[in-house]
Amino acid sequence: MDFVNDVSHVEITTIYGITLKMLREEKRLTQSQLCKADDPHNYICSVRTLSRIEKGEIPLSDKYLSGFLSVLGISHTDFYYEVDGGKKTTLFLNAFSDVWDLLFKKKRSEAKAKMKSLIADAVIDLEKPLIKQAIMLYEYREKAEYGDDDTDCMEELCMALSLTSAYIVAGNEIAFAQVASGTFKLNEYRIMNVIASEKVRKGDMATSVEIFKALKESLENKTLPSEIRNKMLPTICYNLADALTDRGEYKEAAKISEAGLSHGKKVGSHRIDGLLYYSMAKAQYFLDEKDKAAGNFKSSYYSHKVQGKDEMAEMVKKFALEKYDVNIE
Repeated sequence: MDFVNDVSHVEITTIYGITLKMLREEKRLTQSQLCKADDPHNYICSVRTLSRIEKGEIPLSDKYLSGFLSVLGISHTDFYYEVDGGKKTTLFLNAFSDVWDLLFKKKRSEAKAKMKSLIADAVIDLEKPLIKQAIMLYEYREKAEYGDDDTDCMEELCMALSLTSAYIVAGNEIAFAQVASGTFKLNEYRIMNVIASEKVRKGDMATSVEIFKALKESLENKTLPSEIRNKMLPTICYNLADALTDRGEYKEAAKISEAGLSHGKKVGSHRIDGLLYYSMAKAQYFLDEKDKAAGNFKSSYYSHKVQGKDEMAEMVKKFALEKYDVNIE
């Protein structure tokens, strides 16, 4: 079921850049003034980078956007209002939230019918970036659950979800409760992991922890294919431990990291051991268990090395020394 064909992320990048340029010119700012190119204390990016963003040659990252909007004195809401049509976009995406919930409730036919109706009755240009992304998200969500290829379209789905989650997830989250049913497929756990990770990125730590905990409980306690449990449980443990550390819950974070490592040892899967050792080391460092932390930073380094992840190993070595005063020889 194709609602929109040939959707282009390049086009969306271009629209964001054009909007930024328009707002800059309305404020009568030069590119150098907007990106703080000559201010070492408040520097955002180079003039060349801003120029490429305005031309749509590279994406407008959240970090850059926040900096630019601060200089412009414009909120994120006002920026997306300019990009996407304001209230009409919000109304569309609020209605789309109901479609999203129906998919998680396994009511596929109802979701399909509601999506058709939403498209037919839309009072906004369907070419608006976030509208396109919502439509793409529906299609990719369908493919992820009902498609023949279990891994097909995950990258595109994650991209669409990251752009629309502020609208379709906040205030309408039944999905993390649904995961406790234990009937989810592998991709559904992946999608929920993306949702929780987006919550972390947006600073909503309480909701992210709640979702990660629901995922962990489901993976541990439900009768699931070993493929799902073995692929997802260590990943969820790592993400949950990191979120707990960010909230200052260090004892629980160390415990969750250990659970992830223990599961990996039990099933012979060591794919993310390096990350789990690292998250445990961070928690132990803040618990003032410096010797244990040092040992686990080293375990993280060597685990990455053994798996041929040399770049990750060197990052661990660098961060261990600079942030935690641990020298890995």
